[in-house]
Amino acid sequence: VATAHLELTVLVFVEVEARASEHYGNAYEAVTDSKIEKLVSAAQAYILRNKVDIDFRFDIITVIGKCEPYRIEHIEDAFAPQW
Repeated sequence: VATAHLELTVLVFVEVEARASEHYGNAYEAVTDSKIEKLVSAAQAYILRNKVDIDFRFDIITVIGKCEPYRIEHIEDAFAPQW
């Protein structure tokens, strides 16, 4: 009998922002302090409720374009929570 074991080492919370273009600025600039506060609050509730005992981080993924090919950027450790 074969079994699989997955061991998580980092829990990643991600904010995704999509824009048709960067005419009005970079998509990651749309991640406001208010959005960060809400994401951190939700993450904190999840961590406490599920007794998460591993490292975690907050990433931002941006998707730019109206049609393919889209430009996708992944910003790891985009911000640190203030708790």
